[in-house]
Amino acid sequence: MDENDFDRADEPEWITPPKKASPALLIVLVVSSVIFLLLLGLLLYLIRSHKLKSSPASQVTKVVMGTASTYLGNPLDVALLNGKFYVTDGKNRRVVVFLDNGRPLFTFRGGGPHDVKNSSLLFPVGIDVNS
Repeated sequence: MDENDFDRADEPEWITPPKKASPALLIVLVVSSVIFLLLLGLLLYLIRSHKLKSSPASQVTKVVMGTASTYLGNPLDVALLNGKFYVTDGKNRRVVVFLDNGRPLFTFRGGGPHDVKNSSLLFPVGIDVNS
């Protein structure tokens, strides 16, 4: 018997004393934790920065829902030229032009929803206007 056997005389044999962690393991754990927290912070920043931001009231003219003929099924892009808003409507395969007061001015489009071969606008996703 050595002197360590007397210190553990009350403990069952299946209990082993905890081992001390090596300094290298502690460094790896700390560095891993810091990297994890940095990546988590970056993810939260990216999620929050892509949310819609509200505009000041002076910049918003009117929200237009429309009637059956001017209802926007899937508006994807807006361009402004000379007080007219050009809105791409992907689901209805058209571009709708609105006046600055929100009233529709005219529409240009392709064929109907199932008329693909005659449709010049299959699913407009973007628009750009040039003065």
